[in-house]
Amino acid sequence: MISDNRPVWWFACLPSMPFPERGELLKATLGGFLGISTCSLMVGLVSNLGLQSLFLVAPLGATAVLVFAVPNSPLAQPWPAVMGNTLAAICGVIAVTLASPQVAPVLAVTLAFAAMLIGRALHPPGGAVALLLGLSPNLVRETGILGTCLNISLMTFALVAAGVLFHRFSGRRYPFRTSLSQAAPTPPQRLGLDKDELTELLAKFHQTTNLGAVDLARLLAAAEEEIIHHTFQDQTCGDAISNDIPTVSAKSGLREMVRQFRLSDHVVLAVTDIQGKFLGFVWHKDVLSELAKLTKPRLLSFQVRATDILRQSGFTLDSSVPLGEAITLLVQSEQEFLPVAENGEFKGVLTRSGLLDLILFANRRKAVA
Repeated sequence: MISDNRPVWWFACLPSMPFPERGELLKATLGGFLGISTCSLMVGLVSNLGLQSLFLVAPLGATAVLVFAVPNSPLAQPWPAVMGNTLAAICGVIAVTLASPQVAPVLAVTLAFAAMLIGRALHPPGGAVALLLGLSPNLVRETGILGTCLNISLMTFALVAAGVLFHRFSGRRYPFRTSLSQAAPTPPQRLGLDKDELTELLAKFHQTTNLGAVDLARLLAAAEEEIIHHTFQDQTCGDAISNDIPTVSAKSGLREMVRQFRLSDHVVLAVTDIQGKFLGFVWHKDVLSELAKLTKPRLLSFQVRATDILRQSGFTLDSSVPLGEAITLLVQSEQEFLPVAENGEFKGVLTRSGLLDLILFANRRKAVA
């Protein structure tokens, strides 16, 4: 057991990243190989064609680490990668041109920091690009100002293009800058926070360069799902259904539907076929709408059947589905009721109000414990 009086700095020296999974290790290694190989082949191809010479630079290795090992990072996206390295190269040649060899490296890195931050293109390898050029005035003179900047830009672009192609088959999304409405697993309405609020939250904890608003939304939604699963543990849909929803057959007429509504406080009726399979819901307001159309209720009430006005639910849950998963589906579907069946036979519905009571009961039970 680690004692409480051990210096805090000692813990900061330990690895902060978990040991990589075998699949992620293989993907990152293979991606880095393909990325740098693409740049090398591009250099060889341009050289064989007799065009302006291209060359590899060490900071491309650092860019490859970000693009292939942490493709979800805001620092690894195409804009900061290509633009960040390009701005850093421009700053490097400016420093070499204007300053002495002793001052040029410092000036190059300083200008690169400012340029990347202002250009919203912060890319750690960009600092290495600026320092490399600041230390290599001969390289800038031999290649030329335009040639040096163009080389860095083209090489980074080739590496990023290889990353985009590679991640189409790796199972990871790159570029990873989607809108909140497209963020899996849930839409922003579930979190109750918009992109600006999530960005402000990241800025509050100084995490804007480590995580994007979309990533944070995904993490919060995933954490929410885990909390739900932990709260209800082994409970299933069958433990939480409301089985007092009135049921009518598919051929039931308006008279029968009105009678069922008069006997119940619910606003829906469940419609089933002869085998008891759920077909959909009939809503109270739809029945009232049909009644309003009738001029001779006694003669016409049998012309409208339950199947004519029912609304399909979209899917039916099995009673064995874990309750935590069912709650997630209920929130995502934005429906008031979800039908529950056992072996295909309709058993009842999950309701938002019923689940709210169950959540409050679980919280009270934990408080007592």
